[in-house]
Amino acid sequence: MSADFWDTSALAKLYLSERGSEWSAERARSNDVAISEVAHVEVASLLARRCAEGEFDSNVQYQIYVRYLEDTRRFEVVPLSAGLTAGAARLVLSGVLGTRVRSLDAIQLATAQRWFERTAASNMEAGVFIVADLPLRDSAVALGMRVDNPEEHE
Repeated sequence: MSADFWDTSALAKLYLSERGSEWSAERARSNDVAISEVAHVEVASLLARRCAEGEFDSNVQYQIYVRYLEDTRRFEVVPLSAGLTAGAARLVLSGVLGTRVRSLDAIQLATAQRWFERTAASNMEAGVFIVADLPLRDSAVALGMRVDNPEEHE
């Protein structure tokens, strides 16, 4: 079984009915899932925004977040560290092939880079970076990562 690194844009598809949700659920069942610790805040932010927009009420928001936290027990959650935030800052300052990299995207990219390096060094079978955010996907590709977008499967 290989392991994939998931950005929050793709991870959300496991909890919300969106284009690519079915593919995402199957992929998460058949491969191990690794995420950045920053996803905890990003998922909460996404749910709060969708609740404020009237997509669901606060009870549903809470239920989805609890289900997400329960799922993280089976995910590999890569903790933030001084090294990761320094790497993210370098990505923001330098950009990726001349593009502007958003702050949380830089954290996701730095975490994914570190995680893929670690899996290669451990001889683990690394999958791909699962990402539906197009600017983040493009940055990951520019950095040499293999990517897959759930939205391209439905």
